[in-house]
Amino acid sequence: LQMLQEISMILLGSTINVYTTDYTSYEEMIRIRLTSQEERWSRWSYDILDLDGDGQDEMIWREDDRYSIYTIVDGTVCCYNMIYDGTITVCGNGIVQAVVHYGPENYTIRFYRLNSGKIELVDYLRYDVDIDPQSKWFHSSDLTGQDFTLEHISEMEAKSIIASYDPIEISMTPIADYPFSQ
Repeated sequence: LQMLQEISMILLGSTINVYTTDYTSYEEMIRIRLTSQEERWSRWSYDILDLDGDGQDEMIWREDDRYSIYTIVDGTVCCYNMIYDGTITVCGNGIVQAVVHYGPENYTIRFYRLNSGKIELVDYLRYDVDIDPQSKWFHSSDLTGQDFTLEHISEMEAKSIIASYDPIEISMTPIADYPFSQ
């Protein structure tokens, strides 16, 4: 039974791994991007800093209004796989807030902890007018976000949870300004 519970937790996504790329450095990744048409360069920007305090810098990459976060694990650039379409906000202590909209009014807010090439979902909120138009905020007690795990919370409780994760300032730099080594 314990093994079944452990497998269920993995399948439900409480700890999510990263996907690897073919790059060995952020510089290599950026150099390849700069081989594309110059008019596309304005769509891309980046910031590099150690988000989780493990001594390995992460790269925050913006393409249009989509953000990705990369890290280097065993000499390979890897992307933290949190969202496919949505926004992220970098918070302190290795936390990233990911907001994904579904439908015209509904959205989820997930808080992930970055940890040396892995991410762990640490908090899950949902704003959903379709489930209960009178009480639109929900919290998932087991972090899966499955409907059967949702608990009603007040708007004040939701705002309190969101405020407990402190956003940090990031300074996105145009890709063309990357300081390449010679």
